[in-house]
Amino acid sequence: MLDIEADGDVYEGKCPDSKCQTLLYFYLKTSSVECTSCGQQHKQESLLNKKKADQAKALQSMISRIIHDQPKKGSDFVRVNGLSNFICKLLSPFLTTYGMNKAGKATLLSELCNSEIIDCGKVLGSRSFHISPTHIDVEGYGKDRTGSINYLQTLLDTLKTAHNNEERLIPIHADGDGHCLVHALSRALIGRELFWHGLRINLQNHLKRKLEQYKIMFKEFHDDTEWDGIIEEADPYCTAGGVAAGLGNIHIFALSNILKRPIMLLDSMKNLQNAGDYTGLFVPVMVEPEDCLSKSPICIAWSGRGHNHFVALVAVEGKTLPHIPKHLVPRIWGVSQEVGQRYLTFNSDGSLTVCAGKPLKISYTQKLVSAMEELFTDSYKISPTLVAEYYQKVYRPNNMIGIRPDIVTKLAKNAITEKSLFHCLMCESLQEKSSPPLKDLRPRGRLYQLLVDCHGPPIEGKVYSFPLNKLKCVYNQSLDSFLYFYFKRLTVHEYECSKCGTDLRPINGMGEISYKDGDATSTPSAPTAKCMCGKKHYWGGREYDNLPEELVLSVEWGDKTVHAKVTWFYGDSNPSYNSDPEIEAQKIVDEHFDGMFGTEHLIQRIATQIRIRCNELALDVGGDSYNMQIDHHKPPCKTFVKRKENSLVMFKKRSVKDDKSKTAEKIPSLSSSPDSAPSSPKSNGKPKIKLHTLEESITVEVDADTELNELKTLAYQKFNIPVDQQILKHGYPPKPLEPANGPLGLTNGDSIKVMLPMILKQPAQHGSVTQSLSSTFQPLAQGIPLSEALKNIRTEQSRSIYKTMWDFAVSQPHLFIPGGVFYRQFQSDIGLEHDKHCKLPLIPDKLFLYNRDEDRVELCLEPYGHFPVNQDVVEHLKQ
Repeated sequence: MLDIEADGDVYEGKCPDSKCQTLLYFYLKTSSVECTSCGQQHKQESLLNKKKADQAKALQSMISRIIHDQPKKGSDFVRVNGLSNFICKLLSPFLTTYGMNKAGKATLLSELCNSEIIDCGKVLGSRSFHISPTHIDVEGYGKDRTGSINYLQTLLDTLKTAHNNEERLIPIHADGDGHCLVHALSRALIGRELFWHGLRINLQNHLKRKLEQYKIMFKEFHDDTEWDGIIEEADPYCTAGGVAAGLGNIHIFALSNILKRPIMLLDSMKNLQNAGDYTGLFVPVMVEPEDCLSKSPICIAWSGRGHNHFVALVAVEGKTLPHIPKHLVPRIWGVSQEVGQRYLTFNSDGSLTVCAGKPLKISYTQKLVSAMEELFTDSYKISPTLVAEYYQKVYRPNNMIGIRPDIVTKLAKNAITEKSLFHCLMCESLQEKSSPPLKDLRPRGRLYQLLVDCHGPPIEGKVYSFPLNKLKCVYNQSLDSFLYFYFKRLTVHEYECSKCGTDLRPINGMGEISYKDGDATSTPSAPTAKCMCGKKHYWGGREYDNLPEELVLSVEWGDKTVHAKVTWFYGDSNPSYNSDPEIEAQKIVDEHFDGMFGTEHLIQRIATQIRIRCNELALDVGGDSYNMQIDHHKPPCKTFVKRKENSLVMFKKRSVKDDKSKTAEKIPSLSSSPDSAPSSPKSNGKPKIKLHTLEESITVEVDADTELNELKTLAYQKFNIPVDQQILKHGYPPKPLEPANGPLGLTNGDSIKVMLPMILKQPAQHGSVTQSLSSTFQPLAQGIPLSEALKNIRTEQSRSIYKTMWDFAVSQPHLFIPGGVFYRQFQSDIGLEHDKHCKLPLIPDKLFLYNRDEDRVELCLEPYGHFPVNQDVVEHLKQ
């Protein structure tokens, strides 16, 4: 039982239909819940995985569903086990000439069994459908709702009494589109209306083939002139008065012979007790009794006193087969009782067991439908699911119902061909947008009447404008019609939804939406997604959990400066979809600096700045993919700095001679690179490799058989980075070193990057010191002048535990890199010239210089060297 904490709490559960499983939201006081996807009504206790929902997401979903109300599915479109009535009726013509091979593919029956069309007697004759108790109340699938429950109530009560007060025979839905007899029979046999077309084709062919025999048998009821009409009525597309022609008793008799199985037609108790033409037991006297005795009758019934609609009566799954008591068994129709009884097997009490037979497995039906859907798509170049949606959302809302499925297919295909079918991303409606039909421009037409109401009688040759329709017309008096000479067809992304006013997106024949970058798709996002909409977002042909961030970098290389944009993807449940700094940096260089000398170091500098911006991004959205670790017991220079302003990558191009002399030193070759530079000489037979972080680089000797754990220990000794936090990368672009059983195979000249995992960590003590580095960058991001930024630094230092500005600056190394206050002051006072020295007014007892290679301001400790400002420099000063 669920723990009820509050009356207003929203709960969630999954639709129990095996092919649906949609997440549904509901209140505990709600007795039944309608599935927003398949359309079934479920009792609350039948929902799966019930639990308290995320209230914000649940309310957002429920409100959205109320605002963007979709057309009610109705009996045609409710899906059970993934199938709807409309889809089954749509695919039925294919099943007349196609079957399914062992590979699950649609194949012509002529190739499978040497028959051009389906033999319904052979394929369906011995089947019977038994409805699951969980589906009895499903609209369009379970109990019929056209009136048969009331009309047949007395009969059903009598049958219930005869079955020990159990409901064993249920009248179920059959579509009333003029094919209700074959729909009812198809449902009674396999549970779906998949074979209505095949039954009609079999019926028509049977009547033609046995015509002379029928004329003799029923010469007292039908003269010779009537038979052409009876045969024509069997045609699947025969229409009378605009609807399919209905079938009568003679057709039921013929279908009994086709199926080689008795068919029992029931009616209300009143009509059963009075002999008439509305009830009967139809037996297949045109076949041998031996072919029929093993098959119990299937049951159909009239659904109302108008006697214009058939429904099937079926058994209930898991219950004993129903029987019709002797006093309710109708008289045998069309032949003598003695002849007819030879085809029936009565029980000892004179009753007749009905609905016996082998049910068709649901899994097989689903595979069969899937094969026919594939065939339909190949044949018409449009998805049957889209045809069904087109009928449900475009035609039915306009009260255009009863259209034949094949006509709907042609209309939908035409809309796709004309590129006039659109999908709304907000309310998920399907809409058709096209030029106004000509009838609107003629008398009594919509636009014609609008113009007359506004301007009076139209004038010959005058041009009239209809702005809302993007239309200009000229009136032709002789035709009494407007002829449009200009119609602006909007581009596919200019149409607006007529329901919610948001943008529409074009849709193709496969039902695929032509998304724009940034559009929310119908695919649910991962639970870890930062976006609250709960949907994935389209971008560049992929679907991402989060929308990307746009990073703007100003890159200066030699005499060329470019402003590069990086579309940065992060935090996706598919790690391969997340952006990589080195790859993005390589793209920038390839686009803007292709062919220029010495860009390898520029790539690393751009990648570093991208990481800095990524760190900001992750903190802003609460993500953890690119967060940094800040630990003031270790040099902060080994962390990525959070920044608000656009990153600036500056690297002045040196002379060619200087570049060539330093390339080997600054950018050592990697053993994994096919373009590695020649290795430098070994010392004492041991290879020399370079270990470097973002701020420091050292050359060390290692053994040739060094393993990963030994290399990490060496990195800890050199950089004070704990072994369990190290990420070692090797190669170009750098790839993580994977744990290996044995030596790494390091060679002379290899370069290893030592990186930290970027996870934000707030130390427990000294809150004034361990605050986010963003505080000292906020003024810069907001464009505050340097003087005010310096004032803010003094205020921040005075509030910290540090007594002097120097002690404070050592704990904040980002102040000396691009964007930092002291970096800006150095640039403002003397400019950024390599090796140029300067004193900073706030730290007057220290001498600083600008290091162009590392693009930072460093502390000068000549003759000992120049050092980055961080905690390590304090140790250098002591020494």
